[in-house]
Order: sequence, then structure tokens, then C-alpha cells
Amino acid sequence: MEDEADKRAKDVDAETIESGAPVPEPEVTLDTFAAAALSAAERSLTELQSIGPYRLIRKLGEGGMGQIWLAEQTEPIQRQVALKLIKVGRYDDSVLRRFYSERQSLAIMDHPSIAKVFEAGATPDGQPYFVMEYVPGPPITAYCNRKQLTIRE
Repeated sequence: MEDEADKRAKDVDAETIESGAPVPEPEVTLDTFAAAALSAAERSLTELQSIGPYRLIRKLGEGGMGQIWLAEQTEPIQRQVALKLIKVGRYDDSVLRRFYSERQSLAIMDHPSIAKVFEAGATPDGQPYFVMEYVPGPPITAYCNRKQLTIRE
């Protein structure tokens, strides 16, 4: 994946460099710096192939707080699971509290329509995750929209 710096570098041609003319420096703001850092971190996540005994297969979805991945558990048993990670760079206290609260709430629920939590942990970089039962099918929002369900339904 090519970032903005790579694109700008390609725009500076060999003649400009050989002529000794100054190469204009790109404007760097806190926003562009943060976006570049986050982009690099997200690229490293997608390049990450496994977390412990879980091999990431593909991203299933993304929300405001995290990403859900289809993963294959390789040890001690083999099965497909859903793995939820907090988005890279979203480690503030309020997000962590919500993430841990969601994880705990799901873990104590016992209902056939709610995915079971199998495990929780953190990546080597400290990114929290939890692993839950994978339920194949369309996202619940797509299902509800297609059926034109009301909130009550």
C-alpha cells in the first residue's frame, strides 16, 4: 500500500533532483502525522497473520471501537472463530472500559442467539482482543434492513 510520502517522492522527477533545485517539503500537521501513523499501524495489523493460536483469515466488519476478524483457532483444537480487536490507536481509558464491559457482558450471557466468548487477551503490542463463537451469515444490521424490522422486532 502506497502512502502519501511515496506518492510525493514519485512526483519529484530526476531532472529536478539533478538540477539541484530545492525539493519542496510537504506540509506536515498533527492531523497528517497522526493519520500516517494510524495508517501504518493499520497496515501492520492487516499484515499480522496470527494472534497466539488464532490465524487471521479476513476482516468481517468494523465499528467505531473495533474490528471483527474471521480467524481459525489452530490449538488446542481447530475451529473457526470471530476475533474482536480494539482499533489500532484507540487505547484511551473510556474505549478500554467499554471494550472490557462488552467482553464481560457477552461472557456471562447464556442465550442461543448470542455468540459465546471463548477467550480474551492482548497482542504482543498490547492491543486487547477477545475471541468468540463465529456465527456465519449476514451482519445483523443487513438482515434487519432487508426485513425492514422495527426496533421492537
